[in-house]
Amino acid sequence: MARRPRALLQGDAEPRWDLVTYLGTSWGSAEHWVADAEGTVRKVRAIRRRPLAERWDRERVMRITGVPDEPGRIGQHAAPAQQEIVVVPHPADAPEPPRLTRGFRIEVDDLRAHGYTQQCPKCDAVRVGRSVGAGHSAACRERFRIIFAGQEDGRVERAEGRRADAADNGPDMAVEPEDGPGADGDEAMGEAAPEWMSEDESVPLCPGEGDLDPEQLLPAMAVERLPGSSPTQGWRKVGLRGRAWADISEDSEDDIWVGYAAERVSVELAGDLVAAVTRGAAQELAPKEQVRRLCHIAGFTEQSSRRVVTELFSPPRVAAEIRAAAGAEGGIEAGASFDLTVDRDTGESWNFLDASHRRRCWARLKAEDPWVVIGSPPGTAFNVIDYGLNKNRGDPTHQQRKMTEAKVLLSFVLGVYTWQMRRGRYFVHEHPATASSWTLPEVDTLRRADGVFTLACDDSVLRRADGVFTLACDDSVFGMRAVDRDGVDKPVRKPTLRMSNAPRLLRSLSFRCMGRHSERTQLLGGRAASAAVYPPELVLAIARGLQAQREEDCRVAGIHPPLSAAIVQAVIGDVAELKAVSVAKVVCDEYTGEPLDPELVRQGKAEELRYFRSKSVWEVVPRARAAGRRVVGTRWVCSNKGDAEHPEIRCRLVCQEVKTYQSEEFFAATPPIESLRFILSLAAEKFERQVSLVDISRAYFNALIGREVFVELPSEAGLARDVVGRLVKCMYGTRDAAQGWENTYRRALETLGFWRGRASPCVFSHESREVFLAVHGDDFFATGAPDDLDWFEKALLKTFEGKVKGRLTQADDELRILNRIVRRTDAGYEWEADQRHAEMLIKSAGLDHESRPLSAPGRKLTSKELEVEPELLGDWEATSFRAMAARANFLASDRPDTAFAVKELCRGMSAPTTRDAEALKRLSRYLLGRPRLIIHFGWQDAPKFLDVFSDSDWAGCVRTRKSTSGGALMRGRHVLRTWCGTQATIALSSAEAELIAAVRGAAEGLAACSLSEDLGQPCGLRVHVDSSAAIGICKRTGVGKVRHLDTRLLWIQELVRDGRILVLKVAGTENPADLMTKHLGADDISAHLVRLECWAR
Repeated sequence: MARRPRALLQGDAEPRWDLVTYLGTSWGSAEHWVADAEGTVRKVRAIRRRPLAERWDRERVMRITGVPDEPGRIGQHAAPAQQEIVVVPHPADAPEPPRLTRGFRIEVDDLRAHGYTQQCPKCDAVRVGRSVGAGHSAACRERFRIIFAGQEDGRVERAEGRRADAADNGPDMAVEPEDGPGADGDEAMGEAAPEWMSEDESVPLCPGEGDLDPEQLLPAMAVERLPGSSPTQGWRKVGLRGRAWADISEDSEDDIWVGYAAERVSVELAGDLVAAVTRGAAQELAPKEQVRRLCHIAGFTEQSSRRVVTELFSPPRVAAEIRAAAGAEGGIEAGASFDLTVDRDTGESWNFLDASHRRRCWARLKAEDPWVVIGSPPGTAFNVIDYGLNKNRGDPTHQQRKMTEAKVLLSFVLGVYTWQMRRGRYFVHEHPATASSWTLPEVDTLRRADGVFTLACDDSVLRRADGVFTLACDDSVFGMRAVDRDGVDKPVRKPTLRMSNAPRLLRSLSFRCMGRHSERTQLLGGRAASAAVYPPELVLAIARGLQAQREEDCRVAGIHPPLSAAIVQAVIGDVAELKAVSVAKVVCDEYTGEPLDPELVRQGKAEELRYFRSKSVWEVVPRARAAGRRVVGTRWVCSNKGDAEHPEIRCRLVCQEVKTYQSEEFFAATPPIESLRFILSLAAEKFERQVSLVDISRAYFNALIGREVFVELPSEAGLARDVVGRLVKCMYGTRDAAQGWENTYRRALETLGFWRGRASPCVFSHESREVFLAVHGDDFFATGAPDDLDWFEKALLKTFEGKVKGRLTQADDELRILNRIVRRTDAGYEWEADQRHAEMLIKSAGLDHESRPLSAPGRKLTSKELEVEPELLGDWEATSFRAMAARANFLASDRPDTAFAVKELCRGMSAPTTRDAEALKRLSRYLLGRPRLIIHFGWQDAPKFLDVFSDSDWAGCVRTRKSTSGGALMRGRHVLRTWCGTQATIALSSAEAELIAAVRGAAEGLAACSLSEDLGQPCGLRVHVDSSAAIGICKRTGVGKVRHLDTRLLWIQELVRDGRILVLKVAGTENPADLMTKHLGADDISAHLVRLECWAR
């Protein structure tokens, strides 16, 4: 298996490893040669071996098509034969080749008008929408030379004149061969470039040496020059935009930019800018090249601001036209075309019925980041006419299979549309107007979504019915024609519905036919296939609609139109502000995957960098200073510390120092979860005590780093690539950052008079002021009297920069720590788990408020169910199961009612089956009925003992006959911790199983007693067990009659004999630990939750 690149992952639930065939390892590097499922050979770095029984697959080996000389080759042809080695003498030094002249240009319109030449590589590429470096063949150029001879444009005559001039200039000028790569001039798979564009490809993209400093080049408002104008005329102002658009067509100012011509920029300012960007050029630069230089001065790349058009289930129609237009319709970049009809051997065919192809498509979509997706899934199975004619013909099973496959393809493309809408991007969906797919619930739901419109290509009028907005149009307006049964080419009446969330695009297609055609071709008898090809006018109308939609987005945002000759980001203000602006892109929460507000993300990043400068985290040094040393990368981690209604966006710049080796010198302690609950329990002992939470801002920046570390600087810092940062303070992501911060706050607290714990070095207590404190990272969770907490907060914030995130002083006050909600009430305090995890589990199971909840999180399987061997989940389903099971396991630390069900789920993590998936869905249904669980800390006096309730379920697992240990740690009536786990060995009796559970409970209790002593509250320990035999073993000495007991279990006897542990009997029905050992009914679950003082809501 080979690890997939991080850039191709869509989220935490996507598989991180691909199943590949290992071929070998490269010499002198850590790269390995592997072959994927399609047989293509590539290089990877991280590989992992499969189990021995799964390593060899003859079919996968036979599908390998790559060869050593051509690893990426696609096709089943054999490798080239080994040739005999021939010694060739070194040739004489050849003179410098003469400079070639350009021949006549063959444009795309010429190919459409006169047809494509067979066996011409350029014609074949233009026809299918691919790019190729070679020019037209000699036969093709000769054919077009005869066609163009004598035409009014005189392109052949001009080409012959250039050859004659070259011959007159002597040997330095030569005639270009007609089949050479430069025969087509600057043609790039599209129409001729305008006369004002430069044809000199040697012009550099960036200003050369000796140019002015960028801070002197950029004025307060940058400008652009219109095509055909002189260097000091025709300039137009360009303002800040929220998105970056590519526009290389002249703007239409009739209906979009009203009053825009009134905005002028002085001739002097324009002249200065032209002189700056054209410095060092051998000739006058074209406007496109000038603005490209502006992009580089501003610090933006061309690729970062392009927008891609991607087609699904479609031949390269719109994408091919965009490639051919070479930007004439707005600079939209053509993306991939996922076609079901192209020959598979070409590598452009896709079968989305195959899950691996769908995953590859998702990876391509994520890599291209398309701005618009145009989808046209196969609609034959949904055709009502075809269905009516073939209803009683053929095999019904075959028809049902075709319908199922069509729904799979439709569901896939609807998922892509939903992904586009969530990212704020666009989609266009096309299907026959009479197709039954429009009545499917999932399609109807998307049609009724906010911002989605439907365009009907029929004679209907503009209407709004049932929440669906419809525009009328006719494809015959755009020249759609087909040959009828008599061989006559006639207009086509093709009733089609187009659905999109781009209204300006649909309006560009809403032209009505005037009905002046005497006849139309009926798309029957196999003639519908010819109408699947878009006419050029329709493709151009779609491209113009996309351009109009971009301009509409700019206008609504209150910004100026895009540059008319470049791909450019916003160009205003000073250089620092320019470099801080980035391309508007959807940023998702690092932990939940939810999209974040781009503006809040931008503000969060700017705030983080300001804090870096204020704390002097690094010093900028030349990259040469780090020569021979590792420069550690950095990345942004963005998350929402609040919720959807009250977002609190936190953007943290972290260092990517990988843990390459084990070292104890970097160790830093982490407090257990019961230490935080212990603070709440201490607060509930006295009514006047309050709870405070202090958050230290960027805590690690307060600790000095003890070694020399160089890091890459983020692009938002606005610095050049030839500098790096040398850390002065610890940075998040460095291996010793946690340890440095721990030593820093320990010295500060000890200076204030706090005593540090020994068993848990993250807890502190102040004996005279009775302030008890637990430190978790940069959060200081404390309890004490109001005056003492005021002193503590002021003293701490005087030493470190931070803020008081909350103080629980009265009823209904609440704060959030580790995403848990802590609340004060009249009856005490409450601890509530993060509800978002339960919501994500419910959502992942496909449940909503109308689904049926269950009263128990799990059930015991019957013997008949265990006899049936369940099927293993696929790679994608298994990864999704593991992600959700891990989330449920995290939630179970605050939900004792789900502990046993989650433990059983996690036992299937290595090889999840359909039975495990059903158990996960049952757990989700239980959470649907009980989404919240609150642990109550009522007012009580300080207890003298900590109580541990222990229980086991002997041989409860039918498959392995292993037992389960469960327990609960309580301080008075306050539950501090619960646990549930499968015993490592098979117990031979119920007494042995109960003893193992009691020993586990005693160990947990002793650790809690040490924690209590660290907080200045020494206490005893009582272990409650419902098995008399286990109690007898604990109270005697030695193994007795149970001779097979391991001595690791008998240490409890000595502690019981010394009086450090009291072992007491509790009735089985009154033991709350029973909740963590087996599946129980709703009544028993509720009863045990009451004993633990937990309330489900």
